[in-house]
Amino acid sequence: MSKKITTKKVTTSRTKKAPAKRSISSAQDLWMASLGAVSLVRKQGNAIVENLVNETKSLQDRAQQLANNVSGDVRTKLDAARARATDDPEFQVNVNALTEVMPETLGVEDITARLGAVWISADIHEQFLNDLMRTREIRVENPLPGMWEVRGGRQGLLATSEWGTERRPAPDIAQAVMEQRTLLVYDEIEDIEGKKRRVLNPVETTAAQEKADAIQERFGEWVWEDPERARTLVDEYNRRFNSIVLRDYTGAGEYLTLPGLAANFAPRPHQRSAVARMI
Repeated sequence: MSKKITTKKVTTSRTKKAPAKRSISSAQDLWMASLGAVSLVRKQGNAIVENLVNETKSLQDRAQQLANNVSGDVRTKLDAARARATDDPEFQVNVNALTEVMPETLGVEDITARLGAVWISADIHEQFLNDLMRTREIRVENPLPGMWEVRGGRQGLLATSEWGTERRPAPDIAQAVMEQRTLLVYDEIEDIEGKKRRVLNPVETTAAQEKADAIQERFGEWVWEDPERARTLVDEYNRRFNSIVLRDYTGAGEYLTLPGLAANFAPRPHQRSAVARMI
């Protein structure tokens, strides 16, 4: 009696070694990783497993958030991050990142102060004119952007001679400068038919314009003479005009693999950055 022998077909498969994972230790690494994942998804389409798609979305969301955190009005964001860090130490990471990208602070030597500047308050203009006229009766208001009102202080030699003219006292000249109006002085004459008309007086106009230049120059010096006032104005100027950081896609563009790109074409850095921005 013969014994039936059964055999099993043995199949072998070659086990592929899993690629090493790249560590993500910074916001730039995270941003680059998200872009790489997007490129992979677009290249292989539906063949990518669902969990990779989900991971890609997660990376993109986190990278987008990090990129947003260190761009835009970073000075305001830094203030908010510091406030949160006092209660939650984890926000110190945000503080460090925002501090690193903060624009260099501009100083007195970098800033030109002019009458009517939006970053200089009406109170400071009022202090200046009262100091200039050696009085306390001048009042300055700024009800709307570009609109100023100067009341009082139109009498005396300082207003009509040293810093102004009889036809255009110093407060009138200062208000015109604040509103960026051209200083012109007219005479009213009557012709042979009895009709009145205005004629430009070049002598008085030149005199008023020279006084305007002198007041403007003195204001540019006066605002920095008091250390506390100078510090306040420098802080305000930097907060208004030196707080914006634009998004930088240079590093992300260098990371892109650009599958399907012609072998004989090498995109320039700004072109890579443009692609990264669109992704």
